[in-house]
Amino acid sequence: MIGFSLAGACSAPAPRDPTPTPSATAPGSSITILGDWDDIAAAFAVAAGTCAWVGVDALDQGADGLVYHLVGRTDEPITVRIQRLAEPHLPDPVMIRVHAAYGRFGHPDQEKQFLDAFRQRLEALRGVDVAPLR
Repeated sequence: MIGFSLAGACSAPAPRDPTPTPSATAPGSSITILGDWDDIAAAFAVAAGTCAWVGVDALDQGADGLVYHLVGRTDEPITVRIQRLAEPHLPDPVMIRVHAAYGRFGHPDQEKQFLDAFRQRLEALRGVDVAPLR
């Protein structure tokens, strides 16, 4: 007779964070950039427009994170995660990680185009209230 315990097998699973930090094996591309946290929405809008990505929803992850869900030209789902890498009480500029995942398996060219546009706009806005679009 083979015996085993079911004590752990029937217990409820531990709650999952609905927006986990992307791992090295997750599809998508990431950058880390120095910028003003209050300029995130402006940089995001310009970068999404540059790529012709359309927003579906945005989730506020507290003082140090945002998650945007979008669709691309071919209706592929896109997720953009933005994370403040400094304590919320620290003054701008701060280090910010941006991760873009296009579709189920990633699309490096599309992700790079978005991340490059995001970086350029965030850098143009650093330390100023307004900056011309190029």
